[in-house]
Amino acid sequence: MIKELALEIINDLPDDVSMGDIIEALYVRMNALEGLEDAQNGKEITHEDFVKESEKW
Repeated sequence: MIKELALEIINDLPDDVSMGDIIEALYVRMNALEGLEDAQNGKEITHEDFVKESEKW
C-alpha cells in the first residue's frame, strides 16, 4: 500500500520535477496522512495547546 501510494504521488508530479520536489511531496503527504490518522484516533490537540507547546521550542 505505501509503495503504491508513493508511486501515485510521484506519477502525479510533472516530468521535470526535481528530487527535492519529490521528497517534499512525499513528506507533505506522509504528514497529512499521519495527522488524519491521529485525528481519527483522538490524538488531536487544541490550537491553544499547540501554541503553549510551541512556545517551549
